[in-house]
Formats: sequence, C-alpha cells, structure tokens
Amino acid sequence: MHSWSRSWHITINAAKCFHLRVSLKTKPLPVSFSIGGTQLPLVTKMRDLGVIIDSKLSFSDHIDFIVKRGNRALGLLIRSLQGVRGRYSLGGVIAAYNANVRSILEYGSVVWAGAACSHLERIERIQHTFLSFLAGTRRDRFDMCDYEGLCVLYNVNPLVKRRTALDLSFLHDVMSGRVASPLLLSQFSLRVPVRPTRNPEFLYIPPGRIRSTMSALFSRLPRAFNTFLQSHSSFDIFNDSRSTLLRLYYGAV
Repeated sequence: MHSWSRSWHITINAAKCFHLRVSLKTKPLPVSFSIGGTQLPLVTKMRDLGVIIDSKLSFSDHIDFIVKRGNRALGLLIRSLQGVRGRYSLGGVIAAYNANVRSILEYGSVVWAGAACSHLERIERIQHTFLSFLAGTRRDRFDMCDYEGLCVLYNVNPLVKRRTALDLSFLHDVMSGRVASPLLLSQFSLRVPVRPTRNPEFLYIPPGRIRSTMSALFSRLPRAFNTFLQSHSSFDIFNDSRSTLLRLYYGAV
C-alpha cells in the first residue's frame, strides 16, 4: 500500500493508522505492520464507519457506546416534553423518538446484532423506558413492566424484531444485486443436499462451535431467512421485492 501511494503521489499519515488483530486465540501469532518505516501501534478496538470493532468481535464496546448515546438522546427528548405532559401528538413524539433515539440504536446493526443477549437487552431497555414514559404521561392504565404489551399498545416493534428485519433486508439486497459486492455474495450459498431430506432449508448455514461464530453475520442471516421461509415458502428472494419481504415478515411475526 505504501508503494502504491508513492506511485500515485498520495501521502498516508502513518500516525493515524493502527493495527487491530482479530482473533479468538488466547495466544495469537505476534505480527507487526509498518507504513514507510513507521510501525503501527497495536490496539484492542477501533472505530470504523461508526461501528467500534474489538479484537474478539464481541462488540461490547460498541454496545456501551450506543447505549450511552441513546440514553442521552432519550433524556433530551423526555426533558423537552416535561412541560406539555399529555398534551402532545402521540404520532409526533414517536416519530421524534424514531429519528433521534432509535436511529442511534439501530445504526449498523447488521454488523453487531450477533452480540451477546445481555448486551442486546440493554438496548431494548432504552425503548422500554421510552414506552413507559408515554404510558405515564398519557395516564394509560397499563402495566409498565409489560414491554411487549407496551409495544402493542403504541404500535411499536421491538428492536429485536426490527434487527431481524434489517438482516433480511440486507440479505435480500445482496442476493438480488442491489448491493453489488461479489465478495459478500460469495459468502451466502444455496443448500444443496447430496440426497433428499426433510430439511427444507434454502441457504447453507456454516457450522460453528461457539456462540460468537454461530451468531455472526454469515451464519445469522441465512438462519433468519430459512426461518422466514418456513412461513412463506413461496417467497422468491431473487424476484420478489424487498417491500414484499418486509410486508410478509411484519405480518407474520
């Protein structure tokens, strides 16, 4: 890369470059990298396009980051409504929450949605807090501890359901060519059994021994789509539109 940059008269600032090693091994191989004679420092996490990637791909640091941002944004929204308790447009407040809070909690979820359940529950609690605030200010007689009931009451989808929808949408874009990436497309293979089986799975799910591998991007998305096809076997991922997929998914889940 350094030779290429010199050929094209492009300067690379080595002081802004780092070396991140991603491995589940307890003792990974010691490797060092340098640019133009400057050795790159080894880091345990790095932010790339708004997503914090750590050396174990646990995304715990990223969850901490978006939970803090989401709580700050939600606190600002709630404080702005303190003087108009119950005298606001429900649709307008939910739209404000979707734009200013939920967008933070969902950004890049296709990458990090395979994080541990304990981390994902922290994100879900932020939306629970918002719905409990609505129930309290509107004086709706409803159990504020019943998160699923609050979602139904205010017609708001749980974040775990929306993350699955985003996974399916991304997979549809890759398989249909809307995301023009041969590298990504090569990671999703059709399941072709050597003999007839009772398993109707459409996409091949790579095997994994640990949870972080089984919940990773290239295992989680085929599993979600195979589950979706169990209820909608006639759906054609190559010809049917993404809006059709989402309409069927939200209508069935």
